[in-house]
Formats: sequence, C-alpha cells, structure tokens
Amino acid sequence: THERPTLTVLLGTIAPTIPTQWEPQLLTDHNGFMPVAGPMLAAAEAATPLEQALVEPVVAQIAAKVQRTPIHRWEVGLETRMSNSLLWGAATTKAMDATSMMSTQMQTMASVGMVAAWHWSHRDALMLTAHPSVNSQQYFGRYSNEGRYYWQQIRLTRAEGTFSYQRTLWRGNFWHGQTSRLYARALYHFSHLTKGEERINDELIETTTTYQRWQHSAGLALGISQQIHRWTIDVGAQSTCGLSTMSQDGTPWSDSRLVTWGAYFGLRYHL
Repeated sequence: THERPTLTVLLGTIAPTIPTQWEPQLLTDHNGFMPVAGPMLAAAEAATPLEQALVEPVVAQIAAKVQRTPIHRWEVGLETRMSNSLLWGAATTKAMDATSMMSTQMQTMASVGMVAAWHWSHRDALMLTAHPSVNSQQYFGRYSNEGRYYWQQIRLTRAEGTFSYQRTLWRGNFWHGQTSRLYARALYHFSHLTKGEERINDELIETTTTYQRWQHSAGLALGISQQIHRWTIDVGAQSTCGLSTMSQDGTPWSDSRLVTWGAYFGLRYHL
C-alpha cells in the first residue's frame, strides 16, 4: 500500500514550480482552476495543525496568482432575448397617468443573435452581441377631437449590436467542479432602424423616414453563468435607455427615448 502524501509534501513539490514570471498552464486548467486542488484537499484530511499553518501562505500565494493570471479565452455562441420596450416621452407619461383618457400597452418580443466573448482574466471579459432583427411594439388608445376612440400601434424593426464589459462578482466551482459565476455587465447598444410603421385602427402608415435611423443607448445587465466542460450556459436580465430621442423634430415622438428591459439566455463554446 502507498501512503497518502501530506500537504507539506505536496506543496513542497508544487511551490518550486511557481516561476517569477507566472505561467498559468502549470497549475490551471482551461477553466482557470488548479488540477492539483483535489490531491491537496485529500491530503488536508491527514494534515496536522502545524502543517496547515505552514502551507496556508503558499495556498494563498497560489490563489492570488491564479486570480491575476491572464487567460485569453475566446467563446462564441448564440443568444436569445425576450424584451419589452416603450417610447419614453410625453405621450407615454400621459398614458400612464391614472386620470388620463389615454392608455398604453407594451408587447414582449423575441430575438435571436450571435455572441462572441473574450476573457482576458478570471474576472474580466469583453463581449460583442449582434441581433439582425429586433422588434419593438407599443400600443396607444385615445379619443379623437370628435370623441371617437381609436387605437394606434407603433412597430419598429432594428438591426442591433451590443458592446459590453463583464465583471465577475462571485466565482465558485460547486457543480461537479465546473465554474459558476455571478456577474454584472455595462452595456453600449447601437442600432439601425430598418423599418418603422404605425397602424391607426385598420390603416397602415409607413413612418420609417420620421425616425432617426441610428440609435445609441446604455444599460446594465446582471446574470449567472455555468460552465460545463467547454460550454457556457448564460442567463440574466438587462435594461437599456436611449441616449438620444427616437424621432425627428416636429413629429409626435420627437421627445421620446427608447427604453428596453427583459431577459436573455445564451449558449457559448470555448475555442
């Protein structure tokens, strides 16, 4: 039978391999965790208090260096988003007033896009998402000057891209040794209006030219991700607000900004 090595023996072997210029491949796998962690934890069961006191500084040194290690990992995949949107301005504010004779309603819309991510450390990543067709739809109900009630539907179709910076707030490996993350993202959206239309009762009106063709917005997202071997499952919620008004001066929506909120689900593969 072979004796189980103690922590002192294990770390006496591992510690000299930590070079001055840190090389992550010596101690980390593609998820950024130490393959030696299992044997170290097993040896901990047989460690004496003196051995534990001796090895704690070495373990802390390894953990600190792993956290600072550039990992340069790329991921690509797909993202599905379910979101609501509204034109936030005087008309919407009035429609939300309980005493107003005007009403409004939003509709949840779905879109599918592509996503690429670059992780340059264990906590930081840059992401680019592209959704070729994103729809926004809002209804207004109101009375005309003659006292007749009518409804108005506004529908905008956009091609949208998003740059985001992701910062990991918490990280663990509780699910079969795979990486779990809680993260926050700062978002910058840019979109190009491909089609705009309004429907008043049964009359369809083309309104593409009355809107600004390019829109910019900023927002935040909060989500969790779970790595399963070379795959990452991603789910979260996000919200954005337009940095400029949607429509040109002199139109009914000239003071309105596009506000969106919703949830997303992503699946990415590690290259």
